[in-house]
Amino acid sequence: MQTPKDLSPTDRCFSRRNPAILLVGPTGSGKTPLGDMLEKVGYDGTRCCHLDFGKCLRSIADGGDGSDGFTAEDVAFVSEVLMKGVLLENDRFYIAEKILNNFIRQKKMQADEFVVLNGLPRHIEQANKVNSILEVRFLLYLRCNADVIFQRIRKNTGGDREGRTDDKEKNVQRRLELFEKRTLPLLEHYEVRGTPVNVIDVDVHTTPEQVLNSLAFFS
Repeated sequence: MQTPKDLSPTDRCFSRRNPAILLVGPTGSGKTPLGDMLEKVGYDGTRCCHLDFGKCLRSIADGGDGSDGFTAEDVAFVSEVLMKGVLLENDRFYIAEKILNNFIRQKKMQADEFVVLNGLPRHIEQANKVNSILEVRFLLYLRCNADVIFQRIRKNTGGDREGRTDDKEKNVQRRLELFEKRTLPLLEHYEVRGTPVNVIDVDVHTTPEQVLNSLAFFS
């Protein structure tokens, strides 16, 4: 299994773009608690900051702090995206770009510090655009089937589903179908570009600590 240290093109302390760890997995697979854990422990002594893109979108839709700098039209559009469970396409990527740039600025991130991407990019077109802002150094794919997903959501295994209004069965099923069609191809997209892809099988009770312990370069 490759690790970020196996990559030689750019010294990670002097990258022009912030390095990133990309979390990929269907809804309910544990990306958010894993992202929070990575922010807590860092990577190889380097600070990590967890960007939970879904949480950012919900904050915009709710008119929270995250809505600052967005127009009423943007807020209405984000609300529709969340309600319908669709993805941001190229013509609206400026919303994602603004969220990402605001996040890096608000966190006062140094050039060598890692952004933990959770929920962005969610399809190849987004990945190409994110590439102009961040350098994805490696990808963690939390793999699990639909039965496990529904059990994890019902049990709130990761402790991150409290207050979620979009976890009705039909909504979850729609998101799973969209993940298979649009997001899963990201694995091949990054693999062919030489980005290490690490697959972690997740069951109903898998914790973020167990995920990190399964990866040699986090042990």
